[in-house]
Amino acid sequence: GRWVFTVKAYDKAGQVFTTETIYVNIDKTSPSKPEIRTPDSNAIKQNAISSEQYRFSGLTTDNQISDTGVSNIEYAIKNSEGIPSDGDCTSVETTGSWEFEKALEEGTFYLYVRAVDKAGNKSDFSTVKFDVDFNKPTLNVDDVFKGNKNSLFKASGSASDTKELTSLVITQIDGDENELTTTVNSN
Repeated sequence: GRWVFTVKAYDKAGQVFTTETIYVNIDKTSPSKPEIRTPDSNAIKQNAISSEQYRFSGLTTDNQISDTGVSNIEYAIKNSEGIPSDGDCTSVETTGSWEFEKALEEGTFYLYVRAVDKAGNKSDFSTVKFDVDFNKPTLNVDDVFKGNKNSLFKASGSASDTKELTSLVITQIDGDENELTTTVNSN
């Protein structure tokens, strides 16, 4: 709540010195958990972030006394799950909407964000998992099948990706639509 104080000093002669009115807001309530807008929870596997520089963003609010409010967010980007320590967090000033840009490396990461109000109360962390994948998959065809065939033929080779290969598509170029079956092994 809000408290109002005045301070008076008296000397032996009875003279009084009065300070200005002092307003103190006591806020023991943590702000709401921040909303993470980017990346969203779909930024994994085939929806991975593919740029080396990325802008993270979100929104936070504190519905407490109007004079307190949110002063900053603290964030950490980790390569494993688990609440970050205070020393792992970076602070960004905000009064609501927030954003920061960060250089990324390839991998799977977790973004942790919490709000801090002007009284120093901290919200719980919001978190989102996201993948970063810069590299295109590789493809190697072992048996090149050229020429005429009068029966079924087999093509073999390998495909890989630094994150995860999700599909392999073979298309017949002559315009006919023929169904081809492929198997993707995780090896």
